[in-house]
Amino acid sequence: MLRLLRSPNGGPHSIHWIALQCGLLAVHISNRYLNLQPVLERAANALKKKAIVVETDEDDENVCFGTTWVVITDNDSFLNRPEVKQASQPLAPAPWLRTWTDDYSNLFQVLK
Repeated sequence: MLRLLRSPNGGPHSIHWIALQCGLLAVHISNRYLNLQPVLERAANALKKKAIVVETDEDDENVCFGTTWVVITDNDSFLNRPEVKQASQPLAPAPWLRTWTDDYSNLFQVLK
């Protein structure tokens, strides 16, 4: 089963789509102004999960834009699949960033 959730504010700086399937949390974080990879690395670390980043390129006709996704999981069989290993890389550790919660976030720390 695949569930898609729209982020509540849907603004241009939001995390646009979240897909949850078989213990995988995939978050679309493409953004011109914010580097959300450290935010998700801290979240994965707090949850004792692993996180990878998957980036796609624009097509030659400029019809499809490149995207950036972060996948958070503890599903080792998924992470060890050859096609996943080839298309992804681990998120860089971000110990300098405080974990975001309902009570704390700081957009200035993740401005590009």
